[in-house]
Amino acid sequence: MVKRIVTSVVAVAATLLFNATSLAAEPAKAPPASTIQVDRVKVKPGQMDAFKAGIVAHQKKYHSGKWAWRVLDILTGPDAGGFLIVEGPNSWTDIEDRGDLADGHQQDWAKNFEKYSETVAPTAFLTYQDELSTSVAAAMSPLAVTETITPKPFKGSYVYSSLKMMQKAWEKMGWSVGVWSTNRSGKAQVMISYRLQEGGFKNFDKDGPSTREVFDDIHGAGSWHRTMEDLADAVEARHWEMVRYNKDLSSK
Repeated sequence: MVKRIVTSVVAVAATLLFNATSLAAEPAKAPPASTIQVDRVKVKPGQMDAFKAGIVAHQKKYHSGKWAWRVLDILTGPDAGGFLIVEGPNSWTDIEDRGDLADGHQQDWAKNFEKYSETVAPTAFLTYQDELSTSVAAAMSPLAVTETITPKPFKGSYVYSSLKMMQKAWEKMGWSVGVWSTNRSGKAQVMISYRLQEGGFKNFDKDGPSTREVFDDIHGAGSWHRTMEDLADAVEARHWEMVRYNKDLSSK
């Protein structure tokens, strides 16, 4: 009897040791690269050529690999003629491990960038919302329509649930949509990027059921109207614009 107990204890101990060793041997899962840094800038009058040369020169020195920039021309809206500068997506671990940039970076930034531009909005971090999107964070497109939603205080959950319903309609219509939310960066906002497929603006001429028709087909008659009413009560502001990828000014 004692021998059987000892044998059982040894077997259990061996199993626990094996499991602990297996767990210890598993590599740590890499954190998701799902956060971008965005700057919105306008060029000072008469400085466009100098700005373009400066932004390219600055990137060659300091923004390659995971820190490369994707520069977007703002085509419509009050900031038309300006640029969005997007860095990432990266993980928060990447951002922290990068550390402080050398003084040389800041001096070069002032010389080649700040000198010719003015900031329209403070730097913001945005994190990708997979559960609200229809494609991956890195699935960028040359042309996109962006919608920025600012929820009223404590109304973000209403916006989230409405977008979750909207996602099913986007998927059924075959749209490539990426949803980002600001992360510890001023006002809570959601940015929806409707990524135009091959053909760009020509997609607007295509016939097909409206978003409202598809939405009602999925969620029931009248659901679109009710959801819009919920959003009207939950949203403080909406902002639309078209943006185009500028390959010549980008390092990514």
